[in-house]
Amino acid sequence: FVILPVSLDNAIVQKIFIEPIDSDVIFGLGSIAGIEIDLRAMFTDGAGAVFAQEKSPKRLAYTAYSVLEEQPASDNISDYLQFPSNLKKIGEFTDEITKNLNTGIEKASKIENYLKTNYKYSLKTSPPTASINLIENFLFNSKTGYCEHYATAMAIMLRHAGIPSRIVTGFAGGERNKYGGYIIVRQSDAHSWVEAVIDGKWKRFDPTPPAPQLKMPSLISLYIDYLRLKWYRYVVNFSSSDQKNLISYISMPFVKIPKMPEIRIDGLKAIFYIFLIAGFIAITIFLLSRIKIRRYGFVTADYMRFRRYLKRKGAKITTSSTPSDITKEASRLGMSEKAFEFIRLYEMARFGEKELSSDQKERYKSINKNLR
Repeated sequence: FVILPVSLDNAIVQKIFIEPIDSDVIFGLGSIAGIEIDLRAMFTDGAGAVFAQEKSPKRLAYTAYSVLEEQPASDNISDYLQFPSNLKKIGEFTDEITKNLNTGIEKASKIENYLKTNYKYSLKTSPPTASINLIENFLFNSKTGYCEHYATAMAIMLRHAGIPSRIVTGFAGGERNKYGGYIIVRQSDAHSWVEAVIDGKWKRFDPTPPAPQLKMPSLISLYIDYLRLKWYRYVVNFSSSDQKNLISYISMPFVKIPKMPEIRIDGLKAIFYIFLIAGFIAITIFLLSRIKIRRYGFVTADYMRFRRYLKRKGAKITTSSTPSDITKEASRLGMSEKAFEFIRLYEMARFGEKELSSDQKERYKSINKNLR
C-alpha cells in the first residue's frame, strides 16, 4: 500500500510485530509513506493516520516505510482553529504568556516550554468541581497532570493564538532488547503530544515534562520477550525464505554456545526437526513465563471490558477514546464517582511508578464488578 506520494528511497524501514489491541490503528514512526501488510484493505484519515479495515484478533506483522520530514498542511485547516467560547480565561492566560511574540514558532515554543517547566507530571489527579472545566482546573488550580492534560492545554492555547493545532496519540519511547537488537514498545509508553501548523507544515511539540522513571525489566524478562518474538517470527510466521535460514541454535545471555556446523536434512526429517525446534522454543517460553510477573494483564483486561460495557449502554466510545473520555461518558450515564476511581486506579497501574498494592487491586476488581 502506498500512503504518501513520496519516494521511499530514504524512508526508515521498520519490521513491526504488534500484539492484539483494541484498536484498528496501524502504528509506525513519523509519517507512514508505505506499508507491506497482509490485509485486504486499509484507509487513512485527513490527519495522515493509517487504519486497518477492521480490528485484528491476532498479532499483526508488517513492514512500514516512514518519513520523518514535517508534512505540509492542507488548505482546509479551519477545523484545527476551533476554540470553545467558554474558555475565555485560558485565552487571556495565553495572551499573557505570548505577549511581545510575533511568529508562530515563537508562540508555540513559549507555550510548550511554559507548560513543561511550570507544571508537575503525575497520574494522581483529582476531579474538578462541576463549575470548572477540566483543563482550566489543570492550568489554574492543580497544575498537575499527565500527557493528555498537557497536550489538550497546549492545543487549546495554540488555537487561541491563531495557530492550527491537533492532539496526536500513540506511543513514545521504548526499550532496546539487548538480546534481539530490537525495540520493545509497551502499553506504558502510550503518550499524547501536539502538532501545530508552522510555516505551512505540521510541526511536533511535546509539552509534557519527563515522567518518573519506571523500574527497568529484569534480564530474564527481556530474554522471555526475545524468545516470544522468535517464536512468532520463525514458527507462527514462518515463510519460505525463513525455511532456508533455519536457526541452528539458541544462545542464552550468560552462555556462549559455538555455532553448529551446517547440517543437510532432506524430506520428512526436515519437517521433524522443524517441529522439534519449535516445540523446544514453545516449552522454554512456557516455563520461563511461569516466573514472570504480569503487571498490566488484569487491569487492561478489566478496563477493556468496562469500555465495552459502556458502549453497550450507549456511550460514545471509539478506538481513540482516552481514559478522560471514558470518565466523561460514564458520568453522562450516571456512574461518575466510581468510574473516576476505577480509571484513576487503571492509570496508576498502567503508567505509575510502582505496582498496585493488594488492597488497590481488590478495590479495582470490586469497582469493575459493581459498574457492570
